Amino acid sequence: MSPDDHHRIETIALLEGTPPHVGRLLAEAAEIRALAAGELAFVAGQRPQFLHLILSGRLALIGEGAGAETMVEAFGEGEALLTPAVVLDRLYLLSARAMIDSRLAAIPAESFRALLDREPALARAVVTQLARHWRVLIRQIKDLKLRAGAQRLASYLLAQDRDRSGRIYLLMERRLLARRLGMTPEHLSRAFAQLRPFGVAAVGRAVTISDESGLRRFCDYDAVT
Repeated sequence: MSPDDHHRIETIALLEGTPPHVGRLLAEAAEIRALAAGELAFVAGQRPQFLHLILSGRLALIGEGAGAETMVEAFGEGEALLTPAVVLDRLYLLSARAMIDSRLAAIPAESFRALLDREPALARAVVTQLARHWRVLIRQIKDLKLRAGAQRLASYLLAQDRDRSGRIYLLMERRLLARRLGMTPEHLSRAFAQLRPFGVAAVGRAVTISDESGLRRFCDYDAVT
C-alpha cells in the first residue's frame, strides 16, 4: 500500500469525527483493489468478505431481476459500499460496478465488525453514514412515486447544481442516468426535450439551467437533503 493510499483511508469521509487511531487500524487491515471501468467489486447474493471504501473513482450499485438491470445509486470517493450487509453479515442485495477506473480499500469484514464493537466513535460514524444513505434512497422513492419522468430528471439536475451556478456536468453516461431515474434512454431523451421550455439545455454531459425558478416550480422541487 502506498503512503497516499494509507493517508486516504485514514482521512476518508466516513471517519470524520473519529480518533486518529481508528483510521490507522483500518488502514493497517486494508488491502487495495484497483478496478477498471466496468469491473465488478462484488455481486448480489455474495456474502461480504470485505468492507469496501472508495478511495478514488465512482461505483454504481446495480440491481437485477426479471431479465432487466437498473442502477439504484452511484457513490464516489469517501463512501463505503453497502455497509449494512457487512455489519449484519448478510448477502449483498445489489452488485457494485466501477463506472470509471477506481481504487478501493478492502477491509476484512470480521476485522471491521470487531473494530465496531471496540470503537464507539466508529459505530457512530457508520450510523451517520447509514442515516445519510437512507435519506438518499427515501428521496429516490419519493421521486419515483410522486413525479413523472421529466420531473424526476428536473429534480435530479437541481440537486446536482449544488452551487446554483446553472452549470452541471453529468457524472455518468446518459444510459446510466436513465437507469438511475427509472427510465429507458429514449424516455430520458424525451424528458430533456420536455425541459427545454424551463431553461434546460444539454450537450452531451454538459447541462445548463437558465430558468432555475421555473424548473423548481415544474417539478415541485424539494430542497430538503
